[in-house]
Amino acid sequence: NSAFNQLNIGDKVEETFTVSSVDGTPSTIKVAINGTNDAATVSSATVAIDETDKAVTTSGTLTSNDVDNPDNAFTPDSISGTNGDLTIDANGHWVFTANSAFNQLNVGDKVEETFTVSSVDGTPSTIKVTINGTNDAATVSSATVAIDETDKAVTTSGTLTSTDVDNPDNAFTPDSISGTNGDLTIDANGHWMFTANSAFNQLNVGDKVEETFTVSSVDGTPSTIKVTINGTNDTATVSSATVAIDETDKAVTTSGTLTSTDVDNPDNTFAPDSISGTNGDLTIDANGHWVFTANSAFNQLNVGDKVEETFTVSSIDGTPSTIKVTINGTNDAATVSSATVAIDETDKAVTTSGTLTSTDVDNPDNAFTPDSIAGTNGDLNIDANGH
Repeated sequence: NSAFNQLNIGDKVEETFTVSSVDGTPSTIKVAINGTNDAATVSSATVAIDETDKAVTTSGTLTSNDVDNPDNAFTPDSISGTNGDLTIDANGHWVFTANSAFNQLNVGDKVEETFTVSSVDGTPSTIKVTINGTNDAATVSSATVAIDETDKAVTTSGTLTSTDVDNPDNAFTPDSISGTNGDLTIDANGHWMFTANSAFNQLNVGDKVEETFTVSSVDGTPSTIKVTINGTNDTATVSSATVAIDETDKAVTTSGTLTSTDVDNPDNTFAPDSISGTNGDLTIDANGHWVFTANSAFNQLNVGDKVEETFTVSSIDGTPSTIKVTINGTNDAATVSSATVAIDETDKAVTTSGTLTSTDVDNPDNAFTPDSIAGTNGDLNIDANGH
């Protein structure tokens, strides 16, 4: 009067029925119903997990409904699979532990494995575990470079490296980046080149401009390239001076103004200086105005004689220039004696004589131009010694 599914193997129910022949002789019919194993209804599991940087785990609990066994009763088991290990306890609680981090799986990659377990009556079920790949960030080098500016746009280059478990090593996303100070390109192999967009001559010693470019490996992991352009001293264009002056009877002076053009310093700016030379002193101020003062009258210089001296000065950035001063000799008048004589006439032509003297700073003393002069009253001769 029922299916008797509750009877398990080894269980039975018996019943004896008494019947009789027509004359009333009794007999019995004994019926035994033996139990069998009725398959349980067991849940299964299908799980998908993303790989991380360590071995992943996942777990769950199966259920079972069994007419001839307790519900939710399982055969404990421990199974070693290809991708990891699975354990299940008597209550259907299972745990899967991967046997690696599976970092080599990229986005879109996966590994799958199905484990077979059973309820306590042997009814099988499955647990399917899928491990999905994710993007594991690459380990990417960065670059920091410093270069000195020159008189033209500078360039610098290098190569980044990357190590990536789920992409090829040293693989980058090619890019071309226009920055404030210049342009940077990087190719698929990580080779990069920076080209400045000017010579940056306006940068002086101690000045700099910096710029950081962000690039990425092929999986999108960012890295940076920092480029610093250091200023240097760009030589100024500085005028020079060459002056010639004639000596007089006192120490001469002369002056002028130098000019400078400088891309990384103010124009017409000089290092003030005071220089004592052989022939005189020279001073120059911050504006390039210079004054030379001779240290004597140089009266000893005659016509055709000269003394020269070159002074080295510099603009504010140290660019040298010269001021050349020439003092030309002139004729300084000698101090010459004169003579006044009186003589009495006689009965023959009279003669008289004497010696003149001269003092001359730029000629020998007592040096005269020999001469013979015919006068109205007679003739006069003078020799080189003034006699």
